[in-house]
Amino acid sequence: MSLCKMENKLALASFLSQGAIVIFNFTLVYYLRECNIDSVGIGIASSIYPTVYFLGCILMPKVLPSIKGKARIIIADCGMALTGIVLTLLRTESLIMIDLVIYGLFQSLLWTNMETWITNGVEGSALTSRLTLFNFSWSFSVGVATSCAGFLSEINTRYSIWTGVLAFLAASLIVAGAGKSYEKEKREETKEEKGEDHSSPLRFPSWAGVLLVYTGYSLVLTVFPQYAMDSLGYSESVTGNILLFRGISVTFAFLLLQRARAWQKGFLPIVLSQGAFIVLTLLMLVVKSIPGFALLFALYGAVFALSYDLSIFHGAEGAMDRHRRMVIHEVLLTIGTIAGSLVGGFVYQYFSFFSLVLVIAATAFVSLIAEGVLFGKTLGKS
Repeated sequence: MSLCKMENKLALASFLSQGAIVIFNFTLVYYLRECNIDSVGIGIASSIYPTVYFLGCILMPKVLPSIKGKARIIIADCGMALTGIVLTLLRTESLIMIDLVIYGLFQSLLWTNMETWITNGVEGSALTSRLTLFNFSWSFSVGVATSCAGFLSEINTRYSIWTGVLAFLAASLIVAGAGKSYEKEKREETKEEKGEDHSSPLRFPSWAGVLLVYTGYSLVLTVFPQYAMDSLGYSESVTGNILLFRGISVTFAFLLLQRARAWQKGFLPIVLSQGAFIVLTLLMLVVKSIPGFALLFALYGAVFALSYDLSIFHGAEGAMDRHRRMVIHEVLLTIGTIAGSLVGGFVYQYFSFFSLVLVIAATAFVSLIAEGVLFGKTLGKS
């Protein structure tokens, strides 16, 4: 099987897996409301599986050392499909939480292995090209899946979850047919690891950026749908279509970033991405119309794409142990997801959406100042 065919199959599998995850995450908010779970409970539920995912990314390679990457991806997709089926049979909060724990455990086997497979053995423009295909696949899926989930959730939340289940199962079949290229690349990686590490110092502020952006991303996914329904009167389908603009923007931003390589050099692109994130977050306080939110989330999507690319590119660039760097990348974005879900649900229920936005923007501003103090002089010269 040619490398090109293998990459295309992994791209399609990423499209389906991410689409299923987005459908699951989006629908979960409305499904939990149907189960009479309040905003704090929704915040806890939305942080449980990312927390388990975070721990699983670190521990699962040690717990399952004999099960390698390709098999882990298949187990992940099949396991998440199973937990999705079980979720539709549950209405009790405690049992739903247990199901989400298992879901997070299976998900921890997915992305670090997929990203290691995709980034292994390449640098520079070749690395960028592979990342572009991968990022285009899953980001395009986000836009499609968000709109689909909004439409199906308005009819019946179970229909939406079952659609995600089918996507997970389809992804597992595609990965199963991707050939033995993964095992070959793992052997090549072992040879590479004997060389010298040339890791980029830009990875540190890039990692801080992806942590902050994913905190905001969690706010958008878990709190904004509640705010849109409670305060703005938007239905599930309207909210899904608003968020569709973010997904479309992310997809096209990844394509533009593949052509404009200036973002790969220097500290300035990192500063600009985080500064834009702060401004856009604060704009959520003044926007009140559907077109306004659509434009806002489209711009938000572009910042998200840049921050994500900065983290994964500078983390992988020059590194010998790519899998370890992908674990760090996934762990940081997961911490952001957990923080956004927990803090977001609590602040929204007991204070306000206004207070929540201020907390996130202030945290991002303090972080940006700290990065400037710690890395500004050193990275400005690099």
